[in-house]
Amino acid sequence: MSGERFPIRPVLLIAENFRGLAKEHSLDLDRELTVLVGRNGAGKSSLLVAMEWCLFGAEATRKSDSGIAERGDWSLAYDGAAGDVRVTLELAVEGGLARLTRCRTAGGKARQEDDLLLELSDEEVLRGKEVQDWLAWNQLPDWKAWKRSFCQHQELSRARVTEAADRSTAIAGMLGLDEYRKVSDDLKKLKVKRLEQRATEELASLQGDQLRALERPGLELRDLENQLERHGVAVAQAGEAELERRTAALITSAQGLAGRLGIDDSGLPDADGPAAELQKWAQRWPTEVRRMLDVLSRERGELAGRVQSLGASFEALEPARRAEADSRNVRDRLATELGSVDGLRGQRAVLAEKRTGLEAERQRRDALGSLLRDAVAVVKDAQAPDRCPVCDQDRSDLERAIQAKLDERAPDSLEGEFADLDARDAKLQEQITKLEEAGAACETNQRKVRALEEQVRGQLPVGASESASIDELQRGWQEDVRRLGLQCEAGEAHITQHRGDAEVVAILAKLRDARARARVAAGELTETPEFQELQGVIDAAAGFASDLEALGSLARQLEDERSDERIASVNESIDSYFSMIVGASQRGRVRVQPKKTATKVSYQLVDERARVITGLMNQAAFNALSLAALFASAESRARQGLPQFLVLDDPGQNLDDAHQAGLASALATCAGFAPVLVATIPGALAEALSKADAKDVRTFSLTRTDDGTGTLVREA
Repeated sequence: MSGERFPIRPVLLIAENFRGLAKEHSLDLDRELTVLVGRNGAGKSSLLVAMEWCLFGAEATRKSDSGIAERGDWSLAYDGAAGDVRVTLELAVEGGLARLTRCRTAGGKARQEDDLLLELSDEEVLRGKEVQDWLAWNQLPDWKAWKRSFCQHQELSRARVTEAADRSTAIAGMLGLDEYRKVSDDLKKLKVKRLEQRATEELASLQGDQLRALERPGLELRDLENQLERHGVAVAQAGEAELERRTAALITSAQGLAGRLGIDDSGLPDADGPAAELQKWAQRWPTEVRRMLDVLSRERGELAGRVQSLGASFEALEPARRAEADSRNVRDRLATELGSVDGLRGQRAVLAEKRTGLEAERQRRDALGSLLRDAVAVVKDAQAPDRCPVCDQDRSDLERAIQAKLDERAPDSLEGEFADLDARDAKLQEQITKLEEAGAACETNQRKVRALEEQVRGQLPVGASESASIDELQRGWQEDVRRLGLQCEAGEAHITQHRGDAEVVAILAKLRDARARARVAAGELTETPEFQELQGVIDAAAGFASDLEALGSLARQLEDERSDERIASVNESIDSYFSMIVGASQRGRVRVQPKKTATKVSYQLVDERARVITGLMNQAAFNALSLAALFASAESRARQGLPQFLVLDDPGQNLDDAHQAGLASALATCAGFAPVLVATIPGALAEALSKADAKDVRTFSLTRTDDGTGTLVREA
């Protein structure tokens, strides 16, 4: 940009998934005058509001915070967007660039806190409240100042001239009286007169309460004495000596219990210490005792569990050992009677060999019988049955001889031998099974014994052995359990006794104080230290209230004096911009008129006849006056060296072509001292701005994408 650089100004806007802008859209703002031209729905307002949301968050987008009714049902996220809503505003600052980013996570609720991040040119990163403090320190506007002096909204295009508070604050800023007005407004909020009146009322109320208390001192005394009697303390002995005795006894009892339970007694109070400290200790002591009792109770429970567990393990060990010995004896007896498993398996192997031999003999005999039967068949089928078919000798008795051989074969004697072998083998297998089952039972019992012995050893104290008397060990543990139980019972009893004794001590202390108060006469009330201290505080508050009132009057006086000095230049500025927009014939028509009261200075816009000008204007003039006030306010801030930039959304409403041409000239003039971003529809204002006498202007054309999910930003 040409000319002197502005203190802080925007140079780049990046919006993602914001309002009507799906995905990411960027806009270069590093010009004196940036013009966005597009039809309705093209995304112009979304870009402008994105800048506001980045700077101000919910204040700019919620009805209750923004003061703009039309923003009541707004949704920030682009409809259908899956990603986060994110807007980044790049700012030109001293030493380089800073990046301000506001982000709302996808699906985030309207009331949730946004992520706010500021990356400075020196690589320092600020977050959340730190960012807001940085913006305020560098005198960037808050939302209210933004609406008055930085932007023109379609919804609130005239508020700066119709709303009395906005109008007066804006004009005070043009007059350079911001600080005076702020001091005056802040002091008014304090309502110093009301503070002084309230202090006086409180003092009177206190005096009344004290006097009423003095009129019936016996009531409190009788109530405390009745409480003591319910605790068994006679009124006659309820004096200072009894209080000291019971206090000492209370602490001595606590010391005794502390020694018995192992509680640190360094925090116990002195019997002659301050009553307030004694009372705090008395209330706190049962909690400390209870904490130690919880520790002892847990220790007692753990020890009792160990006694029970060791007893159960040891009781299970002896039967297991007996079962193991019995199973070992059975195994050894069977081994003596039957031999070893390996020996029996060897005998079965011998029987198996014999069975194999018998199987071979059976096969041989079956083969011989088959051969003889075949021979008989051959002889029967021969042509000469009387002759041998092998040697051809005369054997008329051959068939009878062969048949005799077959007939001579006795019943098979091998079956008996097979049966005997099977019986002997089954008996051997039965014996092997008995030996294996006895061995397995012995091993199972041995493992069980070893496991129980290991369990018992794990429960014994370090260094103790199983050979030690477990009964003696259990008796020792049981004695410890009993001792811990007695300690817990003593602690519980002490807590109960302590609470009762502490209550008596507290009542005695209250009775002592009540008796002292009862001795104060009504005429001596103002002489008590408490009353004197209160009176001093109230006198100081009254003096402070008077000082605040004087300071407020001084601020109003200074604002009054300085407004008279500067009002002419403000008149010139507003009138100049107004006539620039509506035409030179209106020159000199608008001026600022201060309205002074005892408590404030306000400002009104009037015509040359001192009439309120807003009631005399048509719609076009009304809009022109609002814009003129905005431009004059922006020029005033810029001349004071404060950050200033202008953002206008369709400022040409209700203006004809001639007025829009004048508005373009006014915007070009403003661009000479503050960056201007203006959005408008195609038409007279857009054409006039393209021809405006601005040294550094850039125009962008905005159109929706074909699928309607985004905005195309092209430099015209």
